[in-house]
Order: sequence, then C-alpha cells, then structure tokens
Amino acid sequence: MNKAAEDQRKVVTQMEEMLLETFNTMKKVCSDKCTSYKYDKTDLVKNEAVCIDRCVAKYMDLHDSIGKRLSRDKETYDLLANPPYETNPLKTEAFKLKTEADKLLS
Repeated sequence: MNKAAEDQRKVVTQMEEMLLETFNTMKKVCSDKCTSYKYDKTDLVKNEAVCIDRCVAKYMDLHDSIGKRLSRDKETYDLLANPPYETNPLKTEAFKLKTEADKLLS
C-alpha cells in the first residue's frame, strides 16, 4: 500500500472515530436530559421525542459553530505563524522605495 493511500485511510479512520464519539456523546446528553428512567411505555412519549429532537438540533448547531470557529482560528494562527509577507523592515517594498527616493533627492 502506498503512502498516500495509507494516509487517506488514517484520516478516514480518525473521522469515523470522531463522528462516533460525537454521536455517542450527543446520544448520552440528550437521552439523560429528555427521557424518563421509569419506562412506563415502550415508545417515546411526544414530549420526550420533541425534547430529543430539539436537543440534537442544538447540539449539532453548537458542534458546527465550534468547528467553524476552530477552523477560523486555525487559519488565523497559520497566517500569523507562517507569514507570507516580509517581516524584515529593511527588505520591505516601502523601505526600498524610500531608499530610492532618498537617493534621487540627494
């Protein structure tokens, strides 16, 4: 198996594990919050079903918001950590132009 295929398999496995962990956490949180532990009926009653539906929707919205924020923060971090611009003031275009202007004026 080549390196690219192996790397792709690892990424897919990690994503599957992440999705499974997210699902299991959401299931536990929403189940604990919305279902009664005294099982009078075999099916969910209407208020439990509505509660679980809302809980899952809120959980997924929050998970999406956190993911977007982390992604945006990572992009910002990457830009600051690896600047695509010149950080040495003596090598900037503005410094070069000022030097040339000074030469012309003197």
